[in-house]
This record gives sequence, structure tokens and C-alpha cells, in this order.
Amino acid sequence: IYLPSKKFRNFSLDNLFVNCIEEIRDRDYGYDIRLQSLISSLLIEILRIWRKNGFDTNNINSLPYETESLHTILQYIDEHSHESLRVELLAERCHMSYSYFAKKFHELYGQSCKDYIEIIRLSKVKDLLLFTNFDLNYISQETGFADCSHLIRTFKKNMEITPKQFRMQHTL
Repeated sequence: IYLPSKKFRNFSLDNLFVNCIEEIRDRDYGYDIRLQSLISSLLIEILRIWRKNGFDTNNINSLPYETESLHTILQYIDEHSHESLRVELLAERCHMSYSYFAKKFHELYGQSCKDYIEIIRLSKVKDLLLFTNFDLNYISQETGFADCSHLIRTFKKNMEITPKQFRMQHTL
């Protein structure tokens, strides 16, 4: 919806992504600043394309209260994904009943809140597997899984390989 491929035909994202990967891989002096710069360039290009296609970035309408709380709950989930998160308590934070929250969350994001939390946690697991040497016990604690075996089961169910296999496949 927001990034249709036909509007990006004349814009090559490949170079930006390749440069980002090289910066992360090489970790040369100032790589973190260079990486932020590349990401900023990507975002600026996206905004320019949007503006050329009529999206007014200066006049964004505010969302209704219930939608705002559903949008802000994503940030809360991301920031607290390492903790025990219960959908009932998230609904309460949004001042909604559990069933209404679950229904609205699914309508807005196309998946259940529980599935979304799992995706966020698995994304953080993948980052830790790729960019650190932490063991699975530590990673499971840092990403909100009950224990290492829960992490392995969930990872394998979603990725079709174990975390150890994932790390070995993506090691330089």
C-alpha cells in the first residue's frame, strides 16, 4: 500500500542495502554513523517518492483514540518483548476488552497479537544469532521466551530450521 513496486522501478534500493550489509560486515571505523546515514538516505528517498505521488507529509491527520492506542501498543510490545506479555494486559493498556482488542488488532494488522509478539521476538532472536556469539540460554532470556527449549521449538516451527542451523548458515 505505502511502497508499491511500480513507484520504485526507477529507484535502486539494492545499492543502499548492499552498502548497509558491507558496513555491518566490515565494522570499519565509523560504521555505525555510516549505517545511520545510509538508512536516513533510504527514508528520505521514500518520503520524496511519496510526496511526488501526492502524499502530504506536512498535513497528517490524527487517528481516532482507539486506533492511536492500537498503534502505540506496537511500540510498547517492541520495547517490552523480552518480558512476559499477556494479550489481556495489552488490551487493558488500550482501554479495551480482550475480545474487542483482539478483533481490532487482527483487523488492523492482519494477525493476532500473540502471533505479532512471536514475530517480534523471533526477529530479535535472529539479530542476536547473526550479530552476537551469545548462547541460546541467554538469547531466550533476552527475547522473552520461557526457556531455551521453548525458543528452539518456536524458532523451528516458524523458520523450519533450528537456531543453531540458522546461525551456522549465516556465519561469514
